[in-house]
Amino acid sequence: MAECDHCGSDVVHVWKHRRATDTMTYRTTEWLCSGCHPEMGEVFAGGHC
Repeated sequence: MAECDHCGSDVVHVWKHRRATDTMTYRTTEWLCSGCHPEMGEVFAGGHC
């Protein structure tokens, strides 16, 4: 099992998400479940964690 960096739930799959930092110069990599990921949530509608 993997852990979502945003909600902390143990899930089967996590997806890589790169978001801009506060300075907008760098990006931070996060591993998110389908419910927390901004694009995968649309693909897996209703499948939060």
